[in-house]
Amino acid sequence: MIRVILADDHPLAIGGAEAIISGSRHISIVATCNDPDQVFVQLDKVSCDVLVTDYSMPGSSQGDGLSYLRFIARRYPATKIVLLTMIANPLSLTAAEKSGVSALVSKLDKLDVLIPAIDAAYVGKRYRSPAMQALFDKVESEARGNETITKVLSSRECEVMRMIVEGFTITEIAEKLHRSIKTISTQKRTAMHKLGVSKDADIYKFDFNMSDIKLGPSESAS
Repeated sequence: MIRVILADDHPLAIGGAEAIISGSRHISIVATCNDPDQVFVQLDKVSCDVLVTDYSMPGSSQGDGLSYLRFIARRYPATKIVLLTMIANPLSLTAAEKSGVSALVSKLDKLDVLIPAIDAAYVGKRYRSPAMQALFDKVESEARGNETITKVLSSRECEVMRMIVEGFTITEIAEKLHRSIKTISTQKRTAMHKLGVSKDADIYKFDFNMSDIKLGPSESAS
C-alpha cells in the first residue's frame, strides 16, 4: 500500500484528488493539509511514501515554491514528491525537478493521471503528465532552431544565467557569488537583452554551459 499525503490550499483540489485516489486499491491517503507547515507536522507524525503537493501555498515557515520543495527533499528524503500545479513555466518546473520532485502533474490534466504519477514516484521514476510533457515538447521544438547561443555574453552573465536555470534565486546567487543583489539583477537583465528574450520561461531554451557560450572580448571562461 502506497501511503500518500495530499497538500493544497484549495479544498476543491484536495477533494478531486481524494475522489480519484479513493478508487485505487493500492494507494491510501494518510493525511490532507492546506499549508506547508501542516505538511511538516504530518510528515513528522505519520509514515508517508508520496507527497502530492501544490507548488505555492501560504503559511510556511520555510517559504514556498522551490524553498518549500527543497526543504522537504532535504528533511524527508524517503518521501517522494508529486507536484500538482497550474504552473506552466518550464524554467520553474525544471528547477522543481532538480529540487527533488519526481512527478509533474498539471491541474489542466484529468485527475486520473495522479495514479500513474504516484506509482512512478513511489518506485523512483520520473513522470510528466500529458499536459506537462506537451509543454516541454513545445519548448524543445522551439529550441531546435536555436540550440546554441550566438549572442555575446560575458562569463559572469553566463554564470548568473546558468544558476538561474538550475533553480537558484537572485538572492541565493548573490550570496554564492559574493555579489550584490543589484549586480546580479543587472547581469540577468543585460544577458536577457542580449539573448533577445523578455520572459524567464524563454531562458530555458538556451544551454548555458561555458563551452557553448561566445564570451565577450574582455572576459575569458576562467
